[in-house]
Amino acid sequence: MSVEDQWLTDHVEILRKGLFLAEKRDVNLLSLPQNSDESIPKVVVEALSSNDAAGLKQEIVLKKLFLEAAQEMDERTKVERFAILMDLSHHMKRANKVGDDANAKFWTSVFFDLFRMSLTLLQLPHGLLQFWPYVESRLHWFKAGFLNEDSLQHGQTTLSAIKAPFSKVTYQINKMLLGLRLNSKLATPAHHELSMKINLFLCDCLSPMEQANTNKRGNIAKGLPEQLWDIRNDEKDGSAFYTDFLKVKQEFIQDPVSWTFSDPEKRLSLQDYVLPVVDEILLHESDFYTQIKTRNVRLNRLNQKANVQLPHNLQALSEPQDKSHHNWSFASSGLRPLIFDEPDWDSELLMQQLQDPSNDFHRKKFLLELLITANMIKRILTDEAVRSFYRTQYDQSLRITHSHEDRNNATALRDITQIIISRVENFYDHQDQTFKSLLVDLIAGDMSLLDLKAKKSFKIFSTFTFPTGSGESIPEISYSYKSFGWIKLGNKKLDNVWKVKSGLESIDSKLPSSQETFDEIRDRYEKQDPDVSSSYHGDKTVEQWKQLRRLRPKFLFQLSNVDENTGVSGLFNSSLIQESREKKSHLPTQLQAAKDYFEAKKKRKLEPLGEADEPADKEQDTSDTKTNLTVEKTDDKIVTPSINTLERATSGEEAIPKKLPRKDSSESGDAPAEQQEPKDETTDALKTNVRVEEPNTSPVNQPIPENDKREGGSPSLDQEIAVPPSSDI
Repeated sequence: MSVEDQWLTDHVEILRKGLFLAEKRDVNLLSLPQNSDESIPKVVVEALSSNDAAGLKQEIVLKKLFLEAAQEMDERTKVERFAILMDLSHHMKRANKVGDDANAKFWTSVFFDLFRMSLTLLQLPHGLLQFWPYVESRLHWFKAGFLNEDSLQHGQTTLSAIKAPFSKVTYQINKMLLGLRLNSKLATPAHHELSMKINLFLCDCLSPMEQANTNKRGNIAKGLPEQLWDIRNDEKDGSAFYTDFLKVKQEFIQDPVSWTFSDPEKRLSLQDYVLPVVDEILLHESDFYTQIKTRNVRLNRLNQKANVQLPHNLQALSEPQDKSHHNWSFASSGLRPLIFDEPDWDSELLMQQLQDPSNDFHRKKFLLELLITANMIKRILTDEAVRSFYRTQYDQSLRITHSHEDRNNATALRDITQIIISRVENFYDHQDQTFKSLLVDLIAGDMSLLDLKAKKSFKIFSTFTFPTGSGESIPEISYSYKSFGWIKLGNKKLDNVWKVKSGLESIDSKLPSSQETFDEIRDRYEKQDPDVSSSYHGDKTVEQWKQLRRLRPKFLFQLSNVDENTGVSGLFNSSLIQESREKKSHLPTQLQAAKDYFEAKKKRKLEPLGEADEPADKEQDTSDTKTNLTVEKTDDKIVTPSINTLERATSGEEAIPKKLPRKDSSESGDAPAEQQEPKDETTDALKTNVRVEEPNTSPVNQPIPENDKREGGSPSLDQEIAVPPSSDI
């Protein structure tokens, strides 16, 4: 080992003992920045500040310890050691002398390199979520970069996405975010939480001028766009239509009573603001209906070409009805969800909604609000009872004469009728009769509510009182359903079945929870004899099945260790499920072996049947060559052995069958049979007392076949004949 290697090994051991082997660890290590004098031993600082410790050696020592910490199995321990090493690199940066910029840049680069390595070495997403409180608590360390964080102003950052020391971190974060987007279908809520925290970290570390800042246009909080918190929002001027639209909505629609009783010179002018807004919206509505008519004309032409042979008079045909028509009565009695407000904070989105050529919802919603407000103001100006009712509700600070008020009311009434009411009603009377009837019904209902409010003062609701006590008590459950009903089945014996007690009333409704069941099973498992086989459950199968159903809500993912062999014991002994799976893995092999065995057995049974079915011309006629030899046994019985097993009975010699020579095998087509040695006791008895009769060679009783005549009258040689020696004969 060289001197440098020995030095690195010694310093790694010093840092390991000083940093990781501490008896007490601060519980706020990740959430609060630590003081360098308390958290880092002086031995560690002196070892890294010695003259023989060059910059490269210091970096090697820290990164070697960092990689050793990454091999820890416990994620919490790994996160804490990462935080300790990153704190050490930051405190070494602050411990440098004033003006030593090179050393400060070195330790800053080490700090950011360790952070980049932690993003790759920690588990995704839970390990990074455990580590992220450290990042949030040391955010000002990241923003300072190469500078000292004390010189950093509030909200200032020195980092850049394309410059050191943050460039490598940005590259690694972009890879992580890309991986999260590509695997979004497999993402859990923890993945989305981590993605949000990473994006927020980039927004805090980078200035709005950076392209890598994902919150440059407020994309993180789309629900509350940037106009809501922008301090210069009042100074921004949108389009003329957007400004007029906001004024009409805020000063006319949302506050009609103030507009009615306010000074005519100060209230919103209908000619200057309401008229341009109504003209613009009705223009887009006209384009919308023109587009519908154009599409209908094209559709009618296509239908006319496709249905030329059909009669032109189609009035007698029934109109198609909506399939959900029968559900309207049920839906009409339910509560309607509230309509979303217009996005007043975003001019572009508001204009996009109002100018959408294929969606008229937002335009009609605004015109409906405007028309209801105009009719309400018209009713206040024309009905004395309604006007006196609202006058008491409104605090009029500037009193004007009655004559001036009447003259101003007449002018306002004329403008409201001409600009809003008549204009909108005439437009929809020409374009959309259905929506026109809807407007009329809504206005009539609103006017009825106004009469009820102003003239009758809601006397019909005078008896209504808000509940002051607690809510209604929960009714008790009726268990009468547990008994069977009486149904006559037409037979007295069958009717008596209903008299049998069901036993439902004895069912215990208070079942133990999942945790209680788990604890009970675990205690029972720990007390049982380990020698007893757990693969046999006996009569406990139903009981264990009930226990598994109770465990399912909380221990669903642990039930994978349970099968028909392990039972509930698999929850506490993982070796049981492994043994069961190994046995099941051998079942296909055993099944295939059994199939092969039965197929071979069946084939052996079919082979003799195949030999018996051979043609008769291939069988050899051996009746002409039989010698009618008989052998006399000790019990004076004559035994006629087969030709292939007739043995030579010689004194003192073993009986060995003798083969006669054959003709050429091509004539018969049969091969000579092999010699067979007797293996039973019968052949031993034949050695001593054997009598062989001479074959009957009479030409009368023993005809010679044609082949034998050609050979000089010799017997057929197609069969093997065992002839005894002449001495015995």
